[in-house]
Amino acid sequence: VLILGVALSGCTVSNAAMTLSSPWESLDLDTDANPLDVDFVDERKGYLVGTDRLILETNDGGVSWNERELDIPTEGNFRLISIDFKGQEGWIAGQPSLILHTTDGGENWTRLDLGNKLPGDPYLITTIDTDSAELATTAGAIYKTTDAGTNWEAIVVDTSSSGGIRELRRTNNGGYISVSSLGNSFSVLR
Repeated sequence: VLILGVALSGCTVSNAAMTLSSPWESLDLDTDANPLDVDFVDERKGYLVGTDRLILETNDGGVSWNERELDIPTEGNFRLISIDFKGQEGWIAGQPSLILHTTDGGENWTRLDLGNKLPGDPYLITTIDTDSAELATTAGAIYKTTDAGTNWEAIVVDTSSSGGIRELRRTNNGGYISVSSLGNSFSVLR
């Protein structure tokens, strides 16, 4: 049993082979970084973000991806964890404490300073409207900006009584659904 447990401990879904009948096509992104999120400006232009400052851009609906450079400090291990667009307006949330904003479909990005006062790290960014977004953190805190990120208003300072979140999503009606970092609770914020 011990040998079987050790042998299976290295198994992950990411190494699973695609069957011949799978509708998915595997693409080689030619990077050692791990992709963490993807979103599209329109049907052709999109961005993929991930670990080690990874940002890739596509202009052909995801058939091919090209690396992009962003104004992110070279020191530190930045993870671009969440990206979201609504038309040309887009936001990227990264860890530790990194927010990027674009109003031209990702051609130019502005880096915003969050400081180190947030409870937790940025986890999920959602574009609401022009110059407006909501940012959720790993501690379950939620902030909103309506002035392109100059100011952030706390909507919820900390929703997590279990020390953090494992998964968090914003619903279409503006609420949030989360799973605690311990995996023992499911929460809804309306």
